[in-house]
Amino acid sequence: MNRRTFLKSLSLSTTAMLVRAESCTTTRLREVSGSTLPLGVALQDHIDRVYTWRERALIRRHFKVITPEAAMKWPNCEPEPGKHNFANADDLVAYAEHHDQKILGHTLLFNRDNEYPPWVFAHGSKKASAKLVEERLRDHIRTMMGRYSGRVYAWDVVNEAVEETAPYYRQTDWYHTFGKAFVPMAFLMAREADPNAQLVYNDFSIENPPKRERVLILLDELRREGVLPDVVGIQGHFELDRLPYDDIEKTIVALHDAGVRVAVTELDIDVVSRAKYWDLATREEAIKQNPYPDGCPADVLARQAEQYGTLFRLFVKHVDKMERVTFWGLTDRHSWLNDWPWKRSNHGLIFDREARPKPAFYAVMDALRPLTEMERHGGSV
Repeated sequence: MNRRTFLKSLSLSTTAMLVRAESCTTTRLREVSGSTLPLGVALQDHIDRVYTWRERALIRRHFKVITPEAAMKWPNCEPEPGKHNFANADDLVAYAEHHDQKILGHTLLFNRDNEYPPWVFAHGSKKASAKLVEERLRDHIRTMMGRYSGRVYAWDVVNEAVEETAPYYRQTDWYHTFGKAFVPMAFLMAREADPNAQLVYNDFSIENPPKRERVLILLDELRREGVLPDVVGIQGHFELDRLPYDDIEKTIVALHDAGVRVAVTELDIDVVSRAKYWDLATREEAIKQNPYPDGCPADVLARQAEQYGTLFRLFVKHVDKMERVTFWGLTDRHSWLNDWPWKRSNHGLIFDREARPKPAFYAVMDALRPLTEMERHGGSV
């Protein structure tokens, strides 16, 4: 589709937005968002091999914070006891420093099976004692945070601890060994390992009222333990036409009232409905869906742009409560949504497979512009 045909197929409002934005192609997202709402991106390992020169230019031009998708996870950094592999993490940290970007460490304790090495809970052919597992966790946190002290400014300390139903914690080796005590234990260890680092609790679907309530209870428990996180991360894996704006806003306000700042840590807007996938009766039909293998239709891109714009205007409205917003992937080519929860061509990010800005990019740009004025005049949005 050529540019003229593409523009005609968009709504008038989206067309106007696109033409207006294209007149200032040198504008960078990191400039528009300023220091008020830093934007981040999650990156895979081996930047020079995985990303094209055009994609690397996007990383440098538009983002202030880099989150390693996998390089700092425990199974990759210490696949066997005492045998560390920091090469990929070191490379990402060095890359960020070279380009005046910050690194967020992801993640110290990921409470999901296969996201921690099996050896952590083993002692020979037997199950490791709680004391031994605690020592291993402390050593892991000290090793990671010590190695990157002063270079990694923030850490996802615990990911995905709570559930909406009883017993309200994800049933993993961590819970079976320590009960809910593993969460404050990890935050205490992290605070001791690097008192200057920003500590984050990160989870999905926090915008849903039942999950939000469980996270607020968790925060109250952590406060009583004296280890309240600095930030709570709303992952933000949303679906087109299903963004719960009211609940997102209520969650931002509720978390701020609970004494923490709010980050959106893994943002994308899925354009292929995954609602049926979770229904086992329809899963076989759901995984056959691949509606956009040759590109995303213009009307879908226009709806996505409108919804990204609405979402970012909400973030700007509550910017006093916000810490940052991070996209989970650079371009549609790199999005995890191409493989999760089933394999299909997805288009959930703001740059397409050719590293070109999509209508969503310009919608985000427009939504962020008031921040520039705010910083310039020292006032409020």
